[in-house]
This record gives sequence, C-alpha cells and structure tokens, in this order.
Amino acid sequence: MNREPFFSGAPSPMSLWASCLLLGLAGISSCRGPIVSPDPGRNLTLWLDKKPGPRGAQGIRPKQGSPSREEAGKHPGTVSSPGKQVQASDLPPLPAAEVKKRRKEAEDLLAKAIGEGDPSTLPASFRPLYLARTARRREDLDTAAVDLQDRLAQDPGDFLALSELGTVRLGQGAVQEAIALEERALRRAPGDPGATLVLAQALAARGTKEDLARSESLLKSIPKGFLRPGLLAHVLYLVYLRMGKPALAVRTVSLALEKSPTNYVLLGDQIRGLIQMGRLEDALQVADRLTRPPLGPLPEAFWFKAFILRRLGRFREALSTYMELARHKGPDFEAFFSRRISKARLNETISRVREEARAGRRLYYMKGEREEILRTDPDELRRLQVVQSMLGAFPKNPFKLLDLALSDKSPTVRTAALQVLGRTLLGTDQAWERIKKALGDPDPRVRGMAAHMVGRSHRPGSAKLLLSAMEKEKSGYAFMCMNQALQDATGKEVLLVSGEENSPKAKARVIREWKELLKK
Repeated sequence: MNREPFFSGAPSPMSLWASCLLLGLAGISSCRGPIVSPDPGRNLTLWLDKKPGPRGAQGIRPKQGSPSREEAGKHPGTVSSPGKQVQASDLPPLPAAEVKKRRKEAEDLLAKAIGEGDPSTLPASFRPLYLARTARRREDLDTAAVDLQDRLAQDPGDFLALSELGTVRLGQGAVQEAIALEERALRRAPGDPGATLVLAQALAARGTKEDLARSESLLKSIPKGFLRPGLLAHVLYLVYLRMGKPALAVRTVSLALEKSPTNYVLLGDQIRGLIQMGRLEDALQVADRLTRPPLGPLPEAFWFKAFILRRLGRFREALSTYMELARHKGPDFEAFFSRRISKARLNETISRVREEARAGRRLYYMKGEREEILRTDPDELRRLQVVQSMLGAFPKNPFKLLDLALSDKSPTVRTAALQVLGRTLLGTDQAWERIKKALGDPDPRVRGMAAHMVGRSHRPGSAKLLLSAMEKEKSGYAFMCMNQALQDATGKEVLLVSGEENSPKAKARVIREWKELLKK
C-alpha cells in the first residue's frame, strides 16, 4: 500500500508490543509516548516523554533459585515444583469481582510505586511485577522473565504474573507463547482487561485474518473505565494498520483526539498514519503544531517536519527546520541527541539537505532549462529533481512541464509528477483528466499513485471510476492501492489483508463487496 519507503506496510510485532511496554497496561494520560521515526531503514522508536519514570529499579538482584534464562518460559503457563508440574489452567477460574478488584489494586499500586521509584509500600505479591516492569523499562526482558517465573513458582494461579510474562514474551518476539500465556491467564481470570489487551496485541502481531478480527473484537470488549484516554484508540490504530486499513486507523485516532487534543501518543500516530496514506501536507500541519507552544517544542516533531518537507521537495524549509532543531537547548533536546539522533548524524543530515537545497535553487533559476532537462537529460535523478522542484518553485505554466514528466520513460518520474498534480492542482479539470489517464499506465506504481489521487479528489464518479479500474487490474500492489483509494473516496471499508492482494479469489470477493456497498 505504501507508495514510498516511509514506513513498513504494517506495524511489526515489536511495535505492537511497544505500546504495552511504553504505555503500561493502565494506559496513557497526559504522558508522552512513542513515535516511530520516519527515517527509512531505521524504524526507530522515538520517545516523546517529557517526564520519564525512573529508568532503573531499586534492589534488582539475581535471586537464589531463579530459573536460568535458557529455561525461563520453556513451558508457558506451567510452573515446576518438586515432583510434579502444576498448570495455571488447571486451577479453577476466579470470580469476576475478585479479578476486577485485584487488577485495579495492582495497577494503582504499581503506577504509584513506579512513579515514585519506591517499591517498599507494595504488598509482597506485587513486588515481582514491579521488578518485571522496571526491567522492561530498561529493556532487560530476560531479567523480567526470570522475576516473573520466580513469582509463578510460588503461586501458579497468579494471573497478573502470567499476563505480565505474556507481555515480556511478546516483546521478545515469541508471539505464539505470548498468546498461550494470555489465554491461560484469561482462563484463570475470565474477562481480565489487562490480559485481554495483551492478547489482542499478540493476535494482531500474528496477523492472520481471523486473528485480526478477534483482536479488534477483544479490544472493543475492554471496559472503558480500565483504559485511560487514548489507549484503546492507539492500540486499535496499530491493529487497523496491520489489517491494511490506514484510513480507518487515522479516523480512529482523529476521533480520539477530539476528546484528548494534547495526547502526544495519538498525535504521533496521526502523523505516521497520514504519511502512510500519502497525505503529507496534512501530516506536516500536525508536526508543525508540535514544534511550537502550547504543544511544543518537541525535538521529534522537528525531525518529522523536516523529513516531510524533504519528501515534498521543499529543501530550503527542511534545512531551516533541521538548523532550528540543532539550535534548541533544554533537557528534552539533550535526551533526544544522547538517546536517539546524535549531533553527528544531525550535522551529516544538514550537509546533505544543504546540497539538496542548492540543487533546488539551481533548478529554480534554470527557468527554461527545466524543460530541456526533462526532454533530453539521460540522468533519471536529475529529471526527478526537476519535477520535485516544482513543489517549491512552481512554474508559470505547470502543465507544459508536467506533461513531459507524465510521459517520461521512468515510472519514478511519472509517479512524482502525479504527486505534484495531487498536491497543487488536484481541483482543476486539467489535472483530473491527466490523473484518470494515468490509471492506464503500464507501471503498477504509477497506477497505484493515480488511484490515490482519484480517491483524494472526492469528485463525482470517482468511486465508479476506481471500481472499474479494479475489475481490470492485474497487479496486486495497484489493486491494494485502489482498494484504499475507494475507502478514502467513500468512507466505507472492505477488508483486504496484506498478502491477499495477489489472490484472484480475494480480489473477486473485494470487488463483489464494493459493488454491494456502492449500491446502498
């Protein structure tokens, strides 16, 4: 579904688990959480935490008799004892009232202890959970697993420890084991919202069509009082991305932001989702708000903003944004440069963008030479730069240059020309005719971009045009883009799970469902 290598097509198991690690089972309030960097190839998790909790746990020491890290988790939900093994699922289920009481008590006391960095007031049964969660904050998942195994050796029916161990296993990439642990925790404590939340994330990480549907159902079954504002929207956002439904993901986050407009986790989700949908101008507006009071300035927002400006071809503005990031002082920015993006890397980026800005200026002052470059220059990158420069240095007669670009032999150049049409001239009849024509381009990437522009235009007949193109489409990639574009155009959804786009049976189902939806 992606047209450019901004992000992976769906969140990885690690990114799904990260929401549980960074936000905690009790969710998010006014704290700032993770945003994924748009830097291609890195998929770096950036923290927007103005007031991070204690980074270390007091008194964590290897305990006598702890299972080895190799042995920890060999039998999920099973605890060894001298002479026999006891399975948590063999124990009778707890009453619903007791489950609710224990979960609420645990989350309240753990939140207080972690915030203060003092576990001394915790009951003995909750201290292993404290040790595990603080170990997870340090990204020491092996220690967290050992602490939890110790607790389960003492009490195999502790559903809180079982669920916490499932969270750790999900973070380690053991998705199947995480699912088994959470399901056993739910057999012991039916309806526990904490285990339900982690099970939903684990199922989404496994990612089959049935898993995703069950994950969505589980998330919607969690009592609203358990989740702090925004957490449900955040996790649903990740699930919908995994389902290949970025429009629904962004809409879910946008609705939640109406109630919590300063929720930084959701704002980060919104930026990523908009970029994935190709709505760079909208993503830029959100990122820009986070660089200024009252919401900002946030260092990650500058990084996002500059990245988007570069993709739009506005190199001078991107350079100015990077320079502003380099000038900022304060603990947030110091933490950003020490933990995430080093000053050396920022300086390298500034040098690279400065060259891009110079190239953009040269192209701007070329005036008549731009047409000559598009007609005769054999260098694809140079022709691409001419097209991208139009976003920052728009010509008086844009269609003369764009027609040359749309007939270029390189599909990359043709795709870039469609992006310029979509971001600058989408409301004009001339642009509409050229976009419709591009739906028949021989390259699926160009057809996919043209479909997105049709979906964004919201013109009368756009849905019918897209459906007609889908019926003829052979490429799985372009078909998936057209399905997404129809969702953008109509506000309705037809599920197409990533991986199904090359299946003739799945394509026929999608087309059939769209025909039914468009009749209504």
